[in-house]
Amino acid sequence: MNQNNTFWKLINNHRVEIPIIQRDYAQGRDEQDDPKAAQIRKKFVTDLVTNLDNRTAPVHLDFVYGKINGRIDVHTRQKNKTAIDGLLKSVKAYSDTLKINIKYEFLEKSATTDGGSPDTTFVPLDGQQRLTTLYLLHWYLLTRTQKSRTALLNFTYRTRPGSDSFCRALSTADFLIDDPSQYGAAKQNLLSSQISDRSWFFSYWRKDPTVKGMLKVLDEIHGHLSSYSIERLEPMLKSLTESDLISFDFLDMDKFELTDDLYVKMNARGKQLSDFENFKTWIQEHVKKENLKILTEEWHKRIDIQWADLFWRFKKKNSFEVDDQYMAFFNLMALNTYAGTLEVNDSKISAAANFNFDLLRKNDYISPAVYKSIGCFSETELNHIFYTLSALEGNGYHELETILKPLYPDGKDRILSKLLGPDLLTINLWDRCYLHALICFISARRINVSSYSDEERRQLFEWARVTKNLIYNSTIDSTPDYISALKSIIRLSEHQFQIYSYLASDYVDEVLFLSPAQLTEEKVKCRLIAADGAWENELIDAENHAYFYGQIGFLLLFSRINKEDYFKDFIRYAAKAKVLFSDEAFTADANKFRLQRALLTKGNFLIESGGNISFCRSVRGTLRQREENWRRLFRNNEKNLYLKDLLDDDRALIDIINESPVTDWRRVFISAPKCIGYCNQRMIKVRNDSEVTLLSQSQMNHYHTDLYLYALWIMLEKSGTLHFSAFNEQIRHNDVKSSNEEPCLRLKSFSYGDSLYTVAVYSEGSKAEFSIEFYNQDQVDIHDNIKTSLANLSFEEKGLRYSKNVDEQTVADTLRSLSDSLLKIQ
Repeated sequence: MNQNNTFWKLINNHRVEIPIIQRDYAQGRDEQDDPKAAQIRKKFVTDLVTNLDNRTAPVHLDFVYGKINGRIDVHTRQKNKTAIDGLLKSVKAYSDTLKINIKYEFLEKSATTDGGSPDTTFVPLDGQQRLTTLYLLHWYLLTRTQKSRTALLNFTYRTRPGSDSFCRALSTADFLIDDPSQYGAAKQNLLSSQISDRSWFFSYWRKDPTVKGMLKVLDEIHGHLSSYSIERLEPMLKSLTESDLISFDFLDMDKFELTDDLYVKMNARGKQLSDFENFKTWIQEHVKKENLKILTEEWHKRIDIQWADLFWRFKKKNSFEVDDQYMAFFNLMALNTYAGTLEVNDSKISAAANFNFDLLRKNDYISPAVYKSIGCFSETELNHIFYTLSALEGNGYHELETILKPLYPDGKDRILSKLLGPDLLTINLWDRCYLHALICFISARRINVSSYSDEERRQLFEWARVTKNLIYNSTIDSTPDYISALKSIIRLSEHQFQIYSYLASDYVDEVLFLSPAQLTEEKVKCRLIAADGAWENELIDAENHAYFYGQIGFLLLFSRINKEDYFKDFIRYAAKAKVLFSDEAFTADANKFRLQRALLTKGNFLIESGGNISFCRSVRGTLRQREENWRRLFRNNEKNLYLKDLLDDDRALIDIINESPVTDWRRVFISAPKCIGYCNQRMIKVRNDSEVTLLSQSQMNHYHTDLYLYALWIMLEKSGTLHFSAFNEQIRHNDVKSSNEEPCLRLKSFSYGDSLYTVAVYSEGSKAEFSIEFYNQDQVDIHDNIKTSLANLSFEEKGLRYSKNVDEQTVADTLRSLSDSLLKIQ
């Protein structure tokens, strides 16, 4: 690496060629199109001009990366020389045996072997924007002072042919700035107008975005220096070309044996200046301006290489950009620091705090002024961030994944992809909180995870396991929830290096916001592990179940009730429960609901839910979804005893169902699983044994029906008794959406004379009893011949309708008899 290199040295030692894979010259974009680029341009030009004019403090422009083509390096040259020397020595040795005297010597061409030669080409892979602006500044000062611009021919722009030809024209054209004969008064002395008015300026250059950008920057430079005299400009040019007043560190990547993969990474940022590029520049200036003491060595280099590589490891397949996820990481860290400063009162925060929180969470562009106004990226916070990245760089992230693997045995949930990958852009509040818990630990250790001792690995695993169970089993639905949960984790992190022993002790403080029930469960587990280490693996195995998700207090309760062998009973209950609630079991049981039906044989296990009762849904994912599944039963220490009874029953589920002695409303669900299937949200209303309503959703303003009526419909459908000859249509089930309507089974249409008649079957409000009603569809009186037939079948007149009450076993026979009677009079 060459330190304190300058643009002038660079173009005198090499041709500088901006490669075609690079983006256009973005610093020259118009303010309306790209306000961020315009802001950077104005500040950069101002800084350059001010420092050249005052010549007080050097300006260091960080790193310029690239590779040099057309050069044989020292190592290769020496290797070739050694090989030839060996060959010549062999020839000389052979000639000596022939008594022929041979002498040889190496005459090397004079050529630089480190700094390069004019025949070499430097291809910048990072630093294109800065180099182009320096090129334009050199061009301006050389032109104004009427010095030779020949050296600038070594700077070329290959992005488009127009850019290249424009650069050549600038360097060779006969041109004097501020010569009144070269521009019109109406042009307001814009340098871009002077250039574009020249005969050598091709019109198609106006459409080249790089040329347009160069002209914009030249106007910016001219705006600063147009009033300067040549006498004032010459010392500025001298400082620019003969000193290191404006310099950068030049990194020849070939010498560092960096791979082509890194070239791709450094060139894959897209056409626009990314938010992260702007942010990175600001951070470096912020550290310098505020005189922050950063304890991580060479952090400004590692942010571009080692730490950037972390995010590349987790990028999406076929994606060549990581700046968004890199920026999201910094915003996550800023968000958590900011959240730690906020106060929650009555589950609310101030409007300003809520606005700033959402801004950091959405990962939209945030100006440096906003970061500063809310206190982001202080010395303490930056050190915290850099400790975290340093802990994960190299093989650190892989070691962390290895340590956490027992908590994610199926490998589907890679938590680090949510910290370093594109998932970070959309993660939920639970994941953000858990990532903070992990960061608390690895940042506090201040060493790379790959260097952890066995004891430190154990401590990290224990902390990760406990916080995972606590966080994902607490309700974190809002910004105030998140802030409270985060503060709880920060408070608990005071014991992160000995979390098991702390929770097993009698001196555990309440962890503020996090679930008290889950905290109690974790205390029990830690005490069991402290008494016998064999518990840990069994507990973890049960916690990892997709539906239990760390919450296994019900299994511990079942095991403790028996008062026999606590450990063996836990293993037995856990093994049975894992099979019973497995995805495989639910998939095989689709639409059969054998688990729910078997549980109903043990008792009414349904859980109250907003005025309804729930069968529990076989869903999982977020905590909200998990709260709608079996976990509500697990936590109910009265109704979960029905589950214990089922786990204690060694019979197969289907045998338990078939041998059920139940006679109340539960028997209908046990014998007719489609009644459960009707309930999309698995909810029903039970007013008494005779009035049970099936809900398609969770409220009565959605479709609903009567349990016994729907069971009758299923029975008729199953037996094939849906069509009756006298009626044109088969019998149909009609559910309703209003409490003012009544569900029924409807049989349409019997034609007699000029009228059509319908039969409706209603539940009578007592289990398994129904009313069959016959009526004219026009709601007028029934023909006398039909009345006679209905009377013969014991139907009673009720206004314009005739009805008969029957039980479920005689519904089909009654409808069949009615159909036959009607056919006789038709």
